[in-house]
Amino acid sequence: MFFWLEGPDGVIYLWSRIDDSMIRGGGNLKEALTNYLFNRENLCYVDEFTRELVPINAYDKLVEEWNKSPEKYFEEIDVTEILQKHRSEMSEEEKQQKKEKE
Repeated sequence: MFFWLEGPDGVIYLWSRIDDSMIRGGGNLKEALTNYLFNRENLCYVDEFTRELVPINAYDKLVEEWNKSPEKYFEEIDVTEILQKHRSEMSEEEKQQKKEKE
């Protein structure tokens, strides 16, 4: 579900409640509707922190590369390190809970 919002300068934004993202639709309602229905390449995400416009298809190339050779990206992730960190965090939380009970 999208909410269509008009900014003070007449720019139309689409806010998605599902993934909490903001998309710049166009400079006016007609342009935004045209972009939404026919020219998706003209839509841009609005970065939450920097407020930069990021094309919707900006991550498509990255996803395609990752899809072609996922092994390359899995090598960069050390699962054992992540598990050890998680376990140490969990043990610290358990220690704190025991102290609070006493």
